Amino acid sequence: MTEKFCDGTFWSEASWPPAGCVGKPLPGVEIKLTVDEEVFFRSSGLMTGYYKNPEKTSEVLIDGWYHRGDTGKLDENGNLWITGRMSEVFKTTKGKFIGPIKLEDKFDAVLELGQVCICGYGLDQPVMLATRSEFAADLDNQELATKLSETLEHINTKLPPYERIAAIIITPEEWAIMNGLLTPTMKLKRKSLIAKYSEVINAKITDRVSFA
Repeated sequence: MTEKFCDGTFWSEASWPPAGCVGKPLPGVEIKLTVDEEVFFRSSGLMTGYYKNPEKTSEVLIDGWYHRGDTGKLDENGNLWITGRMSEVFKTTKGKFIGPIKLEDKFDAVLELGQVCICGYGLDQPVMLATRSEFAADLDNQELATKLSETLEHINTKLPPYERIAAIIITPEEWAIMNGLLTPTMKLKRKSLIAKYSEVINAKITDRVSFA
């Protein structure tokens, strides 16, 4: 990244980071996370601004700190993990900022789920839209709900209270490019998904698992 003159984080063969981690800050590089987990960098190699473009400069530099919209976390060993983008972060009615991607990753190994999308702007707790996987194709709704309820309870015990998923909503269709729910690069169109299922998302859901 030219704005930081190539300095930022690093790793070596002697301290190879876990998968998904971008390493530790280089000497002389400072990293801080804001209350909503946005990643900020500062170093002597940081640019002073874009040439003759103060407006663009003010968008990425705040009091000498550079940010580009990434969210992240620092682990106990000082490694930086990029967890998503600020454009995806939402705020619950409890005033807590939620980064959906890191929560969605918790459900990667759930065999009964296909695609997942965490949402919850304006809700007390996050909820999850999801599709049924091929593995669960032969399960009836009651069997699937029972299995997913047990899984959800287990995952929630490992999350802080404000990140615990209130409910899983199984959608009736796969999310695809053709129905406007995925981008051409197969990424979620979060706004489209939330708009399509807004009625059920905002309903007073009492079941751990429901079907749209």
